[in-house]
Amino acid sequence: MIDIRDVAAVAVCALTQMGHKNKTYQLTGPESLSFAEQASILSAAVGYSIDYVPISREDAEIAMKAAGINDWLAQRLAEIMAWFAEGDYSGISQDVATVLGRPPRQFEAFAKEVAPLFSRD
Repeated sequence: MIDIRDVAAVAVCALTQMGHKNKTYQLTGPESLSFAEQASILSAAVGYSIDYVPISREDAEIAMKAAGINDWLAQRLAEIMAWFAEGDYSGISQDVATVLGRPPRQFEAFAKEVAPLFSRD
């Protein structure tokens, strides 16, 4: 998981500063979290339980198609979701810190930041 603002910040640096020509960066957050761990962190931030309910790749694809996503995109997104669920994207890179000179934002900080948007009041 990576905060989209970190992705944008790296893109700005790569496009506006010298030294990035012909370089490839693997952008990751600072920690590898399962979907269940993300749900737990979000639960703590919002103050109520958010459960991660695993669904099969096939069911995810069916649901996305039912929501109007075209077949090709639904298949690819379901595939990507399955990879994440299986831990295939669990590696951590230092590229964000290298480019920005600061560590990437942590998921817990993101969760606390967005928690007020999910208030039940």
